[in-house]
Amino acid sequence: MTILSVVVVLAFGAFRIGVRAWERGEKDIESRQRYRIVLDMIKGQIASMRTEDTRIQGKKVFLVGDDHSLSFVSNIPVNPRNIHGPVWVKYVVVETRGSERLTFHERNIIEISGEEDWRNPGEDDFHLLIPDAHRIGFEYLKSVEDEGFLEWQSQWDPEIDAAFPLAVRLTFLEEPAEQPLKILARFPHNPNR
Repeated sequence: MTILSVVVVLAFGAFRIGVRAWERGEKDIESRQRYRIVLDMIKGQIASMRTEDTRIQGKKVFLVGDDHSLSFVSNIPVNPRNIHGPVWVKYVVVETRGSERLTFHERNIIEISGEEDWRNPGEDDFHLLIPDAHRIGFEYLKSVEDEGFLEWQSQWDPEIDAAFPLAVRLTFLEEPAEQPLKILARFPHNPNR
């Protein structure tokens, strides 16, 4: 009877360990899939960036970004409130206690009035897209005409660089030991080509 009890306890323990591992694996797959959906949504919005002459309050608007922020005008809104016309979008990576979060703000350009500072929305105007990651960063593809090659850079300033990069790359690393997810958004109608 004692031997049978020990065998049952060991079998039940092994079963519990297996169930926990399965649940953890399912949770990881679900989390990864959720991140993939968010990243694909961002890719679609970046790829639909308006490269033609777009003005807000009489000023031309170009893509501006660094490794932790990106702003531009897109033809595709992500926020269901913004269904009419192009939107001005700003993505910001916020560092908190050793991790990074990706937030975004979106505003229909016809709603932007002359007296407000639309380029610097308040913290409450941002929506959380990715709540916790080890690393999130943007990079910009530039054609170096004198050298005849392409290079990725961590900053894009339309006054120094051309009006728009050839592509934008977003790198997302959930855990330090994992492989990063990278999305690449190219601009098919880029006037700089």
